[in-house]
Amino acid sequence: MEAHPLNRYFEVHGVRLPDPNPALSLEEVRTLYSQRHPEIATATVTGPEEVGDKLVYRFSTSIGTKGQVNTPSIEGNWHLRCTLTGNP
Repeated sequence: MEAHPLNRYFEVHGVRLPDPNPALSLEEVRTLYSQRHPEIATATVTGPEEVGDKLVYRFSTSIGTKGQVNTPSIEGNWHLRCTLTGNP
């Protein structure tokens, strides 16, 4: 029996990001990818999850502002649903 290390990749909003360097820590990968995807800087990382012969780490972000509720559309894009309170 042979043991092989599993390769990893990362996902943000369903977009697959390749592992830039297997020697990098998760925080180093976050720093590297946050230059192109700024929302990753404050994202929660979940994983690893074994998918086939790969390990998947997911960056989950909270999008929105106070008073708004985010709902995903059928296409997977995010739309804002506003909640109005108080007098007009």
